[in-house]
Amino acid sequence: MEKDKKESAIDLYKNGKLSLEGAAKFSGAYMGEFLDMLKDRGIELNVTMEDYEEGLKNLRKVWKGKSR
Repeated sequence: MEKDKKESAIDLYKNGKLSLEGAAKFSGAYMGEFLDMLKDRGIELNVTMEDYEEGLKNLRKVWKGKSR
């Protein structure tokens, strides 16, 4: 069952139905694990400028929280 959910998440991501983060969450995998699954299948990332900017924004939040 878990494998089916991961495969579904990969298909949804590949077809543009879920974002990278959304697909990773749907699959139940950590982001790094999900990226590895995509790489193993030869699937390129569908990263837009908005995704990149959102990632930077989230990274800034994390770093601010750690510097306190």
